Amino acid sequence: MISKPKLGRLLPALRQAVTGHRLLFAAKTAAAAGLAWYLAPLMPGTAASYPYYAPLGVLVSMHPTVAASAKHGLQSLLGLGLGIAMAFAVTTVTAPNALAVAVVVGLGVVIGGLPRLGSASEWVPMAALFVLVLGYSNAQGFSFAYVLQMAMGVAVGFAVNWLVFPPLHLEGIDPAIDRHQRALSKQLRDMASAMTESWPPDHEEWASRSGELARTTTDVRTTVQAAKLSAKANPRSRRRAGRLPADLAGCARWNG
Repeated sequence: MISKPKLGRLLPALRQAVTGHRLLFAAKTAAAAGLAWYLAPLMPGTAASYPYYAPLGVLVSMHPTVAASAKHGLQSLLGLGLGIAMAFAVTTVTAPNALAVAVVVGLGVVIGGLPRLGSASEWVPMAALFVLVLGYSNAQGFSFAYVLQMAMGVAVGFAVNWLVFPPLHLEGIDPAIDRHQRALSKQLRDMASAMTESWPPDHEEWASRSGELARTTTDVRTTVQAAKLSAKANPRSRRRAGRLPADLAGCARWNG
């Protein structure tokens, strides 16, 4: 039986997770994964034998913004290419064994540490390991299937995210600014009251409210960044072209 304190913490977490945006995102991801699985057997050659990589490609490309979907999808494919190339180099000199696995994973982690790789860094050692262990007997055919199915899944995920209610995170702008305005107004009123009191002033809340102002300022900045990112490559931003510049401009005034 869940105690009341734990239930009190659980319910807000559930409300935060089960939002309209999250449910729509989950539905889009599920539909894209199902579509990728349906298309996977239609891929040419040996790729049809590895359909499970297509939904995996969907998962790596589905992100809360269209721009992030494109970025992470392409970075993941770059990581696959690097990992596969490294695995090919290792398989030319040794069969899969403990030493070979250690080498490809270690080299993959090192290569993944190169700057500006982003999501690719996670896929370099993973792709190398899969090619070495699962595709050693037919490394060329397995690598072709792996990349093709993942690329198809990435394309499907991006297409669904771009075409079906592409996320445009503007609804948080006004509430974030309102919270910051209220906190700032209260701070100024308290400071004005403190100026008329004897020293040390009895009205000292203003001196300890820096944390609240920092939080509301951070909320505004986060909202601005999310709105700008969601508008990139988003077809809905063109349909809302009349409001979007005003929304972002109003938000930017509080982002300084």
